[in-house]
Amino acid sequence: MNIQVGSKEHVSAYIEVLHRLGKVKGYSQKYEEDNEDVDWYKKELSYNLEGNSNDIDFAAYDKQEALKAKEKDPDRIKAAEGILRIEVRLMKPKSIKKFTCETDTSKQIKDLSKHSKEIFLKIFTQIVPTGDLFKKQDAIKIIEENITKKKQQEKMLRLLELIPKKRSLLLAQKEINDRGMDKVMRGFAKLNLSPVTVGKRAKIKCLKNLYDYLLE
Repeated sequence: MNIQVGSKEHVSAYIEVLHRLGKVKGYSQKYEEDNEDVDWYKKELSYNLEGNSNDIDFAAYDKQEALKAKEKDPDRIKAAEGILRIEVRLMKPKSIKKFTCETDTSKQIKDLSKHSKEIFLKIFTQIVPTGDLFKKQDAIKIIEENITKKKQQEKMLRLLELIPKKRSLLLAQKEINDRGMDKVMRGFAKLNLSPVTVGKRAKIKCLKNLYDYLLE
């Protein structure tokens, strides 16, 4: 999917926030730091995950930078400014079989194409939490003003504090070690607030929920 987020600065800000997700269950981060042919695949320009055993890859990158590596038409490159490109890739027959019962290749392609948006969203939701993204202090204020149950508020605030320290949403959740973590995440979702915050040094103070773009 091509998501027009408004500017190159916003593309970079979303990629930075995705990096703050850190370790994702079932995936490892993967980059080509030394390959001059794919500069856009480097860490500062993209967020790339490789499935550990599910044969599914996930990538979010600056489409304009990707086009610069292979496109000579300046108009096409200019038109890609502000586009965050997000891809879900089914890499092997094993992953393809999870999403279609067809065995013939042409029928598999047709079936996967028909249900591509559903497949995309299913994998996307396993990786990226929903909600608008704010600086940590602004997120704290939103929680304190809207969550009246003390224990729920404490758990949500604790998660906000731990994610930057652990450099991972998953590791922060494990550190809290609470069976009610699903309830904590639902609390963030009800506020349309992501538990992953915008970096302290980032110039952009808030970012729109990526799901709002996907469902437009």
